[in-house]
Amino acid sequence: PEVSPQGDRFGNSLSISSTGETLVVGSFRDDENDTGAAYVFQSGSAGYQQIQKLTASFGTDGLPKVDPTNDWFGVSVTISSNGEIIAVGAHVDEEASTGGGAAGSVYIFASGSGGYQQVQKLTASFDTNGLPEVPSSRTFGRHTAFSLTGEILAVGAYFDQENNGAVAGAVYIFTSGSGGYQQIQKLTASFGTDGLPEVSPEGDQFGTFVTLSQTGETLAVGAWNDEENNGAYAGAAYIFASGSGGYQQVQKLTASNSISPPGDFFGVPVLLSANGEKLFIASTGDEDNGFDSGAVYVFQSGSNGYQQVDKLIASGDAEPSNDWFGGSLVCTTDGNTLI
Repeated sequence: PEVSPQGDRFGNSLSISSTGETLVVGSFRDDENDTGAAYVFQSGSAGYQQIQKLTASFGTDGLPKVDPTNDWFGVSVTISSNGEIIAVGAHVDEEASTGGGAAGSVYIFASGSGGYQQVQKLTASFDTNGLPEVPSSRTFGRHTAFSLTGEILAVGAYFDQENNGAVAGAVYIFTSGSGGYQQIQKLTASFGTDGLPEVSPEGDQFGTFVTLSQTGETLAVGAWNDEENNGAYAGAAYIFASGSGGYQQVQKLTASNSISPPGDFFGVPVLLSANGEKLFIASTGDEDNGFDSGAVYVFQSGSNGYQQVDKLIASGDAEPSNDWFGGSLVCTTDGNTLI
């Protein structure tokens, strides 16, 4: 039985396989030292039953994990569509930092006859210039996303400061191969809604949330503190398309019809339908329905990129203020049903 579950933050992050048979639940303050854990549940005739508890086993050097205290393992969890791979973020892990900074990491678990076993630990490898990444506090692993089978993994690091200043943020792209997951690219914000180079990206926290389409061809990145046009903590979402040269930014989206956009947190979270045709962007601080009531913007992909087609707010709530509507999103494969 679980000992002292109080304050564990069980349920902070969730991910489910495409068939619904396997559910992963993050509990990033699990255990008295906030080491964190992830719980795996299997669906059966009696409903969902816990089958395993995952914790960090070893570091990037393959040696046993020395000190997992305060790593917040489980702050993000992602399972591949087929349920074979699980990625668990530990965004304040200090292994890849100097001076005790929250560099962060992601642990990879693979399913086998003995259940899920850790097979790899990922940290940031190189910067946008292809040079070795400088150890620093970047909160790598705060949010993660897989393509359909887990061949592509996107990792948000919203405290990263390369090129764009403190807490500008970044996203790291990994692909799976015979040697496990290897970093192939690092992304930062390139241009604004006007197509001109991004101005004052410092503090934008690009990479707060990430989402991939099923094929991995489209990536959407939330930046909840982006200030372009709309003021502090208004937020934005960046769209990247995959091509022969890797991922390139193709669009930047902001809220278009908010009553008071500063503090809307547009981009927390973001969700692509499996086919990438629909994009849902929450704006949890939106005030159209009351203070911090929240809203969800619906975008449709077309010849001119993603265009807003709807804005959703809670309709049957007597006291919608402070609800943060949209704080968690999930949709069907075609994006026609959203929860």
